[in-house]
Amino acid sequence: MFNRALKVVKKLNNNGYLAYIVGGAVRDMILEKECHDIDITTNAKPDEIEAVFSDCKTSFFGKKHGTIGVLFEDAWFEITTFRRDGEYEDNRRPKNVEFTDDLTLDLKRRDFTVNAMCYNPEGGYIDIFGGQADLKNGIIRAVGDPAQRFKEDALRILRAVRFSSQLGFKIEENTKKAITTCLPLINNISKERIYTELCKILQGEFVKMALTEYSDVLFEIIPEFKKTKNFDQKSLSHKQGVYEHILEVVSLCDRNDLVLRLMALFHDVGKVYCFQDGNDGYRHYYGHWEASEQIAKQVLTRLRAPNDVVFEVSKLCLYHDADLKTKYEIKLILSKHSLEFFDRLLKHKYCDLITHSEHGIKKYKPYLDKTIKLYNEIINNKECYKFSDLDFTGDDCIKLGIQDKKIGEVLSLVFDLVLKGVLRNSKSIIENYIKHNIL
Repeated sequence: MFNRALKVVKKLNNNGYLAYIVGGAVRDMILEKECHDIDITTNAKPDEIEAVFSDCKTSFFGKKHGTIGVLFEDAWFEITTFRRDGEYEDNRRPKNVEFTDDLTLDLKRRDFTVNAMCYNPEGGYIDIFGGQADLKNGIIRAVGDPAQRFKEDALRILRAVRFSSQLGFKIEENTKKAITTCLPLINNISKERIYTELCKILQGEFVKMALTEYSDVLFEIIPEFKKTKNFDQKSLSHKQGVYEHILEVVSLCDRNDLVLRLMALFHDVGKVYCFQDGNDGYRHYYGHWEASEQIAKQVLTRLRAPNDVVFEVSKLCLYHDADLKTKYEIKLILSKHSLEFFDRLLKHKYCDLITHSEHGIKKYKPYLDKTIKLYNEIINNKECYKFSDLDFTGDDCIKLGIQDKKIGEVLSLVFDLVLKGVLRNSKSIIENYIKHNIL
């Protein structure tokens, strides 16, 4: 990908234009990370870019802002004319852009120093704002006046936390202060964009550090979490507050599994809304899984998350604390959800368990071990847990003279008995049971 991008730059150079790889790709190249999206900046105007790449497929979607998409050697590259932004009216986009021949003006409008560098093979790195030094020192610093950068585009607040989560960098002090000052501007951003950035933050390698250090940003986009920070669980089984425990579990979950990390974020948020202080000196959280399910559903719906994600995350929250001691309890969940769902549930239960106190681990590990053992037996023995696997159908009911809605009632009863292990999943056995106990 990078070599192809260099060919794009060279093609522009050979036609008499300045051109550079710019932004995140340069940052990732210096950090020796894999580059996925590579942007190119040039002093060529949009029509001139089109002329240079007349032999390639192009996209004009961003042309009015100076961007031409070019399909070069089976890879898409966005090539953008040097520009400076006009006045921002909505804390998100400039009212207009002005093309320029001055590379410095183009780099000056960018968000953070680590994203304001460019490169081409002939000139090497161009780093006007100290991006390389900030990369070396692990710092996220706004270009120029940080408050102005965030007022221009409030999404940059979330991007700062995202880069902290992904790279493990600290946000520079003046930039951090500007984030605090400009936090309310986040509410001007579309919910879809907030959700996208939240997901990227959650999947960062250093998410625990980032959301510990910059918790106010999370609380601004999801106020339901404000009460969780330093909330004393007053429990022998837990050694951390609710928020601190949540972040620990999030960080332990597979960061490539977004649903699992979202579920970990929400799984215990309900605790702060339904706790009871007992006479024994401890706090109890009866029904907190139901509260967490509802909060997850409400928040993710509000953030315009995909419907399947909302459903999966909220249902995982509902079951996360379930004490699954029998095959019947496990099969009830399997009958309604996929194997992937249950696998996620077990992964979460393990990550949740190992964040407990020594007392909590000792108390709950035998339960989890038993659940895993029973689950493996169900799968390995190919035991019936889906209605479609029942060895008895509606047609079999009709042959016995069962009709209309009674068919569904009989099949549901028989399926439940098979799940409980009362009946073996065998057509002849089920038929015999129906004849002697139902008809």
